[in-house]
Amino acid sequence: MGTFIDWLGEAFALVTPTDPLYSERSLAFNRLSCLNIIENQKENYNFLQDLIRQLTQQAYVSHAVQGSCIQSMPLSAIETYGTAAAIVTFIDGNFSQADSYFDARGQAVQLWKWADLPPEEQQAWLNDYQADLGSEEDLFVLLNHMLCQEIYFLKINDTVDLKDIIVIQNIITGSVPHIMPRLLLKVGASSRVTIVEHNYVIDHTAHFINALTHVLLSAGAELSYYTLGHTPCYQVHTLHCNQKADSSLNHYVFSLGNVKLRMRFITQLNGKHATANLYGLYGLAAEEKVDYRVQIAHRYPQSFSKQHYKGIVGGQATAAFHGSIYVTPEAQQTNAYQTNNAIVLSPLAHHYVKPQLEIYADDVKCSHGATTGALDPTQLFYLQSRGIDADLAKTILLEAFGKEIIDAVPIAELKQYISAKLLAKLAKL
Repeated sequence: MGTFIDWLGEAFALVTPTDPLYSERSLAFNRLSCLNIIENQKENYNFLQDLIRQLTQQAYVSHAVQGSCIQSMPLSAIETYGTAAAIVTFIDGNFSQADSYFDARGQAVQLWKWADLPPEEQQAWLNDYQADLGSEEDLFVLLNHMLCQEIYFLKINDTVDLKDIIVIQNIITGSVPHIMPRLLLKVGASSRVTIVEHNYVIDHTAHFINALTHVLLSAGAELSYYTLGHTPCYQVHTLHCNQKADSSLNHYVFSLGNVKLRMRFITQLNGKHATANLYGLYGLAAEEKVDYRVQIAHRYPQSFSKQHYKGIVGGQATAAFHGSIYVTPEAQQTNAYQTNNAIVLSPLAHHYVKPQLEIYADDVKCSHGATTGALDPTQLFYLQSRGIDADLAKTILLEAFGKEIIDAVPIAELKQYISAKLLAKLAKL
């Protein structure tokens, strides 16, 4: 405990009173300095001590924008996903203009530093942000409040229909041990956009990434958001979405790399006919770890949500899924569904699941279901009886298991890319 508090104090000592976010940083520091902060968080984390150990292993250092490193990237986003309306590149959490691209279609997509926003937009964002996250007590959200190096604001204007995708590239160079990025994303009224967020590591030294993304979906907005390419470093990612009436969110997360990930996804359905479809697929080997926390709150009538997550866990890996559905008394005629399925391939692997429903309305359709087990020996035997060897039979069954989530992806190039990643992971299981 003392180690974390000491690390915290040394990190806060780097914050200057002239920082425009000093009051937010100071408030977060005071909350984090509570002596029982770690103990209070244990129930919400499956491997909290691992994260704290990695966090405090090296002193926190502030850092500035690094030079261009686009030539070192393992693949081109355009080649992988098709034509891009914009490529927004962050190097160690800082925007890199040299490695970014915005097409020539006017001001439909804009990226700002928060400090450079017009005062009225700063205040409007601050009001929304405080309403959603101002009272947040999650340890790593508070850490991001205290130590994020810069806040960026990605805005899609009203009534924009982007046929091409926006790619967000997060490149980790290894120059600093801790990265605390924060992105604010606003999709304007009746706009439609697809975003693919991909993480790359150039230096495979141990790092700690603590990312916070705050999404505002205006009335009638449609957003498809893909989270890909989790890195071999320790990563905590909190994604909080506020959805207005008639908005639609499709979120996909694929954890098929060398993973040590804790992802927390929260969406608030704050308008009639708001819709959220959440999909996830994770494949773990060796001693990899994934912890998904999904929270959906229905606050208005006639809203819809679906959660469908699948996992394949082998080696000595550990996976956890905690999904919750919350329905307020006002949210009548809500439809909300949650499913988690996992296959455990090793006696040393672990999978934990905790579905949760909290319903205060009586005219609703809500359900949750979870299954965890080994591969079906009957199916394995059937394939082997048809002359297919044991390893190939196992791969066929596991690929079919994951295919249900991959098939929910409507972008052909992206579907092909994810399928290849799944097969590469299955070869290690």
